[in-house]
Amino acid sequence: MEQPSKVESDLDFDPTYSDRGADFTLFSSDSVAFKVHKYYLQAHSTVFRDMISNCDLKENHNLLEFTDPQIEHSTTLTIFLNLVYNRQLNLSRDSLGPFRNLIGFAKKYDCRMVLPTLKSLARQFLDQYISPHYVFIIAAELDDIDLASDCIIKGTSWVWPKDSDRPDPPQWRTSDEVAESERESKGESNLGISRGAGVLEVTSGPIWELPRVPISYLVGLMKTGRMYMLTARGGDGVQASQDFKKIMKACQGK
Repeated sequence: MEQPSKVESDLDFDPTYSDRGADFTLFSSDSVAFKVHKYYLQAHSTVFRDMISNCDLKENHNLLEFTDPQIEHSTTLTIFLNLVYNRQLNLSRDSLGPFRNLIGFAKKYDCRMVLPTLKSLARQFLDQYISPHYVFIIAAELDDIDLASDCIIKGTSWVWPKDSDRPDPPQWRTSDEVAESERESKGESNLGISRGAGVLEVTSGPIWELPRVPISYLVGLMKTGRMYMLTARGGDGVQASQDFKKIMKACQGK
């Protein structure tokens, strides 16, 4: 084996994942190391299984360095490892960003067993005091029509604030989205929110949210918005939710 590119004694280890008896190290894009067991990676990801089996890890066969600043951040890896190690997850508003990024991580590394678990866990966000537009986006990225339709029921009681904005949860936005929102806050752009409008009115939300949302869910929400006012005084959110579900199933041929 060739000389490792990183000296283990110099790494900054996550306190939960620092077992020296573990046989593999993950190194996040923000320079946090995680000592893990290969078995858990191989059992939950076909990509990791192939990489480890084929020793396709460059110089160091027991160290995998991540580079994506969004989906391979230490906050994302923490949730991923807590899931595969079957540790308790305490999800809150601050978990929204890492949770959303884990969806992209799971798809990139073909973690087929993780995605259904994320669908089940995502409902925890809907039961908290969290703007339903966040949960709708997560539901869309998970392709969970039922959860997305339930967000519409809750969404009829939420509007964009008229005075001050509450910052997005940590790690929710990409660096490009952060840059665009800063331009908007300085008056250099008019692509932000429409204050006082419903958070699930597609045209009222910030433009930087749209590219990462699957187009079928955007279309389904727009069509629902043409039939119902998705605002705090919009009327029957339950009926809007049911019709959204019908639209989505028609779009997907179900």
